[in-house]
Amino acid sequence: MNEYEIFLKIIKLIKEVDFEIDVNVSVFETSIRVLGGLLSSHLIVVGNPNISKGYDGILLLKAVILADLLLPAFDTPTGLPYGTINLLHGVPKGETPVTCTACAGTFHIEWAWLSLLTGDSKYEHASRKSMRALWNSRSNIGLFGSHINIETGEWVYRECSIGGGVDSYYEYLLKTYVAFSDEVEFGEMFLESYKAIKKYLRRGGLHYDVDVNTGSVLLTNMHSLGAFWPGGSEFEIKVIKKEINQALFMDCVDGLLRLA
Repeated sequence: MNEYEIFLKIIKLIKEVDFEIDVNVSVFETSIRVLGGLLSSHLIVVGNPNISKGYDGILLLKAVILADLLLPAFDTPTGLPYGTINLLHGVPKGETPVTCTACAGTFHIEWAWLSLLTGDSKYEHASRKSMRALWNSRSNIGLFGSHINIETGEWVYRECSIGGGVDSYYEYLLKTYVAFSDEVEFGEMFLESYKAIKKYLRRGGLHYDVDVNTGSVLLTNMHSLGAFWPGGSEFEIKVIKKEINQALFMDCVDGLLRLA
């Protein structure tokens, strides 16, 4: 069996998948892994004429179905989503209003792409509202706690770190800026966060957990998931800016080539 035959077999299996089942799932994990997997696979297929022949768009269709099942989680006073949703019944009765920062703010790449591909802005709107709600909840010194109340927008746990439970919010601020050339807002958010983390979390070559309101050290542990974080020198900040500028330049070049 060659790779194309394997692809066709997988597509056939995906067509039989029914997401509307009585099971509780993490909105965050399902979005970045399942929804993200469907969307990235769809983009790979439509961008490759060797495998796109006969493709009926089922991956995108399944992505829409899944996103619509996740979307009710965002129906909160703040726009921050519940951490868990039942794919058949919606938000579980008695679901906690407390969720981690990453679980509330790691959606925009997948959901913005879904809006671009479908022409339906409701997905991008939900993820943008959540990202902005988190941003507006930052402390007076520009830091984010680890867990937030989605109904009030108040921090429940005051530990600020770059590790698990927080990490991907920062990642998505930067990645969204790089992925979408018009998302200057999120790039500015990332750079402001970068400066605050450099000022309050960095101690020598390490990054500690600090109090979200005061910046005082709470824990001197390092988190493995914090390994994504670039160093804190001004040189490295400039490298990040340079990479972003290069990405925007290539986006412009690609657009011009398409018009040629």
